[in-house]
Amino acid sequence: MKKTLIAAGLAAAALVLNPPAPAHADFVFEVCPSGMDGVVAGTPTSCPFADNVRANYFRYGGASVIGAYSPVTDVIYPMDCSSGSFIAELSSGAMHPGVLCTGGNGAAVVIW
Repeated sequence: MKKTLIAAGLAAAALVLNPPAPAHADFVFEVCPSGMDGVVAGTPTSCPFADNVRANYFRYGGASVIGAYSPVTDVIYPMDCSSGSFIAELSSGAMHPGVLCTGGNGAAVVIW
């Protein structure tokens, strides 16, 4: 019985000492003119919409589900925002940590 407990304790310690690397997407983000968020190139996501996603994410205290208004389509879209670490690959080649929000009409927005 003691051997089992020790082995389980070592396995738990290994999990704590070697956490998995943060996930990152397989797509590249374009930084919006505001410099505070980014959108995936080639999606129907506009920078004004991304700015609204960011504003509502912080307005509602980092809620995991928010609504954001698109001035392009005149529609409010639901967005699911990850609570974990997300590393976005930017079009410049840089990597930037942030929160990934997806939803709407195929939108992907990363905010920081």
